[in-house]
Amino acid sequence: MKKYEDITVLKAFACFSVFITHWLGAFGSWGSRKVNALMEWGPFPIITYGSFALCVFLMISGMLMAQKVFRGRFSSWGQEVGKRYLRLLLPIFMTSLLAMLLFKGGLFYTQQAAACQGNEWLAGYYAALPGWLELIRESLYGTLAEGVSFFYGPLWMLKYTFFGGFLSVILAKMFQEMTPAGCAAVSVLLGVIFTWADVYYLCFLLGTLLAMLLERLEQLRAAGPLTSSCRLRAAAAGAVLLIGGGILLRKSFVLAAVLSQGGFGYAFGDALFTSVVVAFVYILAFRLLWMAGLEGRGGILRRALLWMGTYSLEIYLTHWLVISSFSCWFYSRFYGQTEKLSIGLNMLLSLAIIFLVSRLYYFVVDGVAYRALWDLAGSRFFRKQ
Repeated sequence: MKKYEDITVLKAFACFSVFITHWLGAFGSWGSRKVNALMEWGPFPIITYGSFALCVFLMISGMLMAQKVFRGRFSSWGQEVGKRYLRLLLPIFMTSLLAMLLFKGGLFYTQQAAACQGNEWLAGYYAALPGWLELIRESLYGTLAEGVSFFYGPLWMLKYTFFGGFLSVILAKMFQEMTPAGCAAVSVLLGVIFTWADVYYLCFLLGTLLAMLLERLEQLRAAGPLTSSCRLRAAAAGAVLLIGGGILLRKSFVLAAVLSQGGFGYAFGDALFTSVVVAFVYILAFRLLWMAGLEGRGGILRRALLWMGTYSLEIYLTHWLVISSFSCWFYSRFYGQTEKLSIGLNMLLSLAIIFLVSRLYYFVVDGVAYRALWDLAGSRFFRKQ
């Protein structure tokens, strides 16, 4: 199995889910009964659960951080904190700066698009922005420490990405020194605490447990080629988890209502808790399916998903800017003129622009700016390992 290929595909799904959630929040479902009916059929509602996609992103982040510990690739706390801070500081600053420049240039059209359809949710974006000092404050610590995201709404998630990653490292180091019974006891205790305190941190606990479980599966693979019967059982288990998780997620709001009535409204009586559980199930399901041989399937679709998953963070950090500028301009410009065709064309053009911008963003921020800044910081402030 190619390194993390199943995880890359899941990141692509989560990335597309966030885009669709924001797109439908901005423009609805084309005003079409057929589209509305389609979005309620089969697995399609899962695509519109933005909270589920975020849980997938966060759990994968925690899992990969824990794997660094289990595989002996965790260097030192100083270097890991420094790398992670710079790794997130640059995207926050660049995304906020782009939002400010678009706002100052009058290139956001959220207000015009909202007026066409009476969308109060969309009208709340980019009516005003704070000044340059707030942009600097958010970039340096506001977003990571407080979850503030005036300039780009989706940035609030990076607070959990930053602190949650180190939570996974602490848990991984602790679990390495504990017996299985001790790991289970601590996991249950922390699971209860995170569920009542902040469900998003539960993603990192489960991500750490996933890392332990997947390491065990990798050991089984390394012991020798899987037999046909083992592959068949892995495929069956993965399919059951995938279908069962989808059904559970579709019923999450009903389940949350039932639990709320039973007195669990603050924790389990929330559809977000179900999203966390299903994210765990889906990551495990994809690994089992890949072990069963799905990694070699898919052709063009597989390559497209791998491409999208590779640039998933960059797509996440640029898609809302494109929707708020180009997509909203296109919608307000052609509103009422063959509306369904224009919105469909709008989506295709928006996706093309997002992919181009995210590729450029990846090259500039990750490929040039981050490496240069880390080389400078690493040579000045950290000892060579």
